[in-house]
Amino acid sequence: MRTGLFILINLLLFFVLMNIYFYYNICNVISYIAIINQYLIY
Repeated sequence: MRTGLFILINLLLFFVLMNIYFYYNICNVISYIAIINQYLIY
């Protein structure tokens, strides 16, 4: 019972960390696109 709970908590933490990682990557992509657009405009 305790091992199942431990695995469940680990999966939840992993899911949260992956969400943060993907959100950070999306923010980086948006900033890169904004920088590229600035270079293309000028």
